[in-house]
Amino acid sequence: KLARTVLADEAQFPDMKTTYAVKSKTWLSFFRNLEMATEPRLSDIVEYLRKLVTEDSCEHTRDRFETVFEFLKERIETDLQGETDISDELSEALEELAELPWIPIRQNAGDLLCFKSPDVDFAYPGEVYFPRVGQLIASQAYITVFKQEPNKRISTAMGFASKPPLTLVINHFKEVLAAFSNQITIANEAALVKGLGQIYRFFGEGEDTADIDALEEDVGYQDSDNTSNLKTMFAQVPCIWDQENRCFWKPDHVFMENVWYMEPWRRTIRANEKLIESGYEALGRKEQPTVDDWKQVLQEISESDKASEEMVIREVVRHIVDELIRLDTADGEVLVPTRNDKLLPAKGVFIADAPWYESRLDSWDIPILSSSVSGIFEIQNALKIPSLAESVIERLIKDPLES
Repeated sequence: KLARTVLADEAQFPDMKTTYAVKSKTWLSFFRNLEMATEPRLSDIVEYLRKLVTEDSCEHTRDRFETVFEFLKERIETDLQGETDISDELSEALEELAELPWIPIRQNAGDLLCFKSPDVDFAYPGEVYFPRVGQLIASQAYITVFKQEPNKRISTAMGFASKPPLTLVINHFKEVLAAFSNQITIANEAALVKGLGQIYRFFGEGEDTADIDALEEDVGYQDSDNTSNLKTMFAQVPCIWDQENRCFWKPDHVFMENVWYMEPWRRTIRANEKLIESGYEALGRKEQPTVDDWKQVLQEISESDKASEEMVIREVVRHIVDELIRLDTADGEVLVPTRNDKLLPAKGVFIADAPWYESRLDSWDIPILSSSVSGIFEIQNALKIPSLAESVIERLIKDPLES
């Protein structure tokens, strides 16, 4: 029965119904003594597959390939019980099968992002990935229709690529970003979120795979000199999904710490899963802002002509001042708001500490620090803001007339 199931019409059996019907048990014993196979021989399977790969009947062939796949999987599992290596016979058969395009390939996208329709129906084992990692490589590699993935040892023995290389996942990630970054309405948002989650997990796994199931222990990339440049590659690319606002953010503009006061210029994005959190960090998400981050926000506001962002500007300046005080340093290059709604370097803006000049300030066109930030503790010292009272010198521009 097993031979007929695996080899179909290629399996040949003694005629036990007529020719050998009399004393059938004796005949069966005789056949065993002749060392007639009781199950499909590996050499028969190889030859059977060689024949099948030349047939045109795709659906019929697909079912037969899957039957052979299940048989081989069980055979390898039996060989490996208590052993470290498979038998030479099985190893040789698998090497031959690795040279045959006998693995059925998925033809329809389903919920896979940016799925690339294959130009073949079958592929070599080394070219194919199982559906478990489909969201990582759908635009870059073949995905088999076999759903029952063997464990790592069996998968490796059969010649399958169990772990996608980082380059493949990066290229697929870029395809996904290009396809969805500019879409105002996303038709299948659930699929996008699911696919992105798997990609973030992949980036987040790196070498830390101790807690991952044995089947998935190698899904993440192994960090090396060739893979440590994710931050460099993506820090300025909008690639971290904001579920609430339905858009992507540059990792350089996203923080773990709550930065509500910088919205909509910066964003706090967190995940409930450790691996996704690690993925964000691998892409360049920052733990908390630095003085340079805050200064960059002020620069962006200045260049956008949105100096009316009074609350954001005030909170950012306050955070800068607090940090500079903590570091016991000063920075006169920080942009600060003036009374006429400009953002200028603090060292060129004056603090209004000379009320006797108030009536003449407008005609003098002197940049005066806005009252929205002038009350921030130690702002003058931290940002090197000069005193108006100490900076203005009054003198006669011509001799007075005699009375």
